[in-house]
Amino acid sequence: MQPIRIGAEVLLKQGRNWENFPKDIPTPGCDFFPETGYTLCEPFRSFWRNHGLDLGMDGIAWAESLALFGYPISKPMVETNAEGATVLTQWFERARFEYHPDNPPQYRVLLGLLGKELYGSHRTGVASVSGIVYVERIARAFVESGLFWDMVHRPDSGVNISKASLSIRGPIYPSDHPLAGVGDNWFNILVDIRPDSTFASPADFVPETPGGVMEIRPGMLEGTCDSGGNAAFFPYSSKQFSITGGQSLENVIFQTDIVCGDFLP
Repeated sequence: MQPIRIGAEVLLKQGRNWENFPKDIPTPGCDFFPETGYTLCEPFRSFWRNHGLDLGMDGIAWAESLALFGYPISKPMVETNAEGATVLTQWFERARFEYHPDNPPQYRVLLGLLGKELYGSHRTGVASVSGIVYVERIARAFVESGLFWDMVHRPDSGVNISKASLSIRGPIYPSDHPLAGVGDNWFNILVDIRPDSTFASPADFVPETPGGVMEIRPGMLEGTCDSGGNAAFFPYSSKQFSITGGQSLENVIFQTDIVCGDFLP
C-alpha cells in the first residue's frame, strides 16, 4: 500500500510531474534528501523541522517531520497559488510550503490548501474546510480507503450543522519503508466540512470567520471499504478543530477503531 501523497497528486492534477523537475545538489546550511534529489533550505527548513507528528520521540524528531510533510519534491520556486498570491513555493510529498514575507513572523510560512485544490473549492457562504487529520488505529483495520459520514457539532452554536466527509487512505508507509511500523498504526483522513441545511442555513457558516470551532463527536461513523463491504468507524472521543480563515485544517490526533464488514462481529 502506497502512502497518500497529496502534494504529488495536486501537481499531477495541474499536469506536472515532480519527477521531471530539475534536481538539486547538496548545499551548505541546507538538508539534502537523496531519496528525491532536493534540498530543504530557509525560509522553509525551520518550519519543516519544528512541526511533525507526535510519535513519542523527544522534541520534534526528524522522523516526525518526515511523517507529517514527507520529502521535498521540488526546488523553491515562485508560483501563483489558487488564491492568486504570487509567493515563493516549495512542494513536499504531503504539503506545499508558501512564504509570505509581509505577514507577521509566525505566519510567514503557510501551508497551501491542497485538499481544497484537489477536491474542489468551497461555494460562497458554505463552510468547506480541507485538511489532514491523523488517526491512530487501535484495533485491526482492513480499510484501504473509503468515504465516511457523521454529524459534526458546532459547540458555539449548540447544534449539529455539518457533515464530515472522511476519505481514509492508509497506511502511510509501504512495507519496505524505514517507518513501516508507523504505517501499521496511522491513517490519513482528508476532512471536508459542508453544511447540513436541516440544522442551519449557510449564513450560519462563514469559512473565513477566525476561531470558528467544529467538533467530531463520539459515536459510530459508517462507510464503505474499497472492497465494497461496509466499514465501521468507532471514534473513542470527540475532537475539536478550528476554521482559521485561509489556512488548512490544523493537524489533530483522533483515536478510533476502523474495521471492514468481513471482520465485524
